[in-house]
Amino acid sequence: MRKNRKRLFQLTVYGLMIFSLSWFFESQATTTFLFIRHGDIGIATGGENPPLSQEGYNHSLNLIEYIKDIDVITTLNQIYVDDTTRSYETALPLSQTLNVPIEKSAFNNVQSFIAQTLRKHKGEIILVIGDSNIIPSLVEELHGSKNLPRNNNLTHDQLYIVTVPWFGKVKTLRINI
Repeated sequence: MRKNRKRLFQLTVYGLMIFSLSWFFESQATTTFLFIRHGDIGIATGGENPPLSQEGYNHSLNLIEYIKDIDVITTLNQIYVDDTTRSYETALPLSQTLNVPIEKSAFNNVQSFIAQTLRKHKGEIILVIGDSNIIPSLVEELHGSKNLPRNNNLTHDQLYIVTVPWFGKVKTLRINI
């Protein structure tokens, strides 16, 4: 009888350890960021905040087709855009198609934005659409590649995928779409 209680206690402890470890590893999931520059604005005719050109709008539609076809992206959780019309207009068709919310952020404090986003979206997939001058800083803050093109050298057809694992090295992948 005493031997059975001891065995039951040991099995219970082992079961709790296995449950705790599996919960711990599940909660330490990889967070994936997708970064892309807003669509083309053509000849800037909107003052300091111009809308997309027809080419830029077509680019946002192509983005839908491209992202829809990537299996892992079907679980896109959140879209962040800067406070420009062009970034919002780039995100809108994708947001409507995949039923994913858009949140505007100024990205002024890169370090704070990344820290809050990692905390809020741990283990999720986040798309960030912004201007060419901010995307390299956001990727670098994640400890991703420091070799991204700057300003106008960062084109509208370059998608950067940055995976941030709970343990290990951050990886950056550039895809031309």
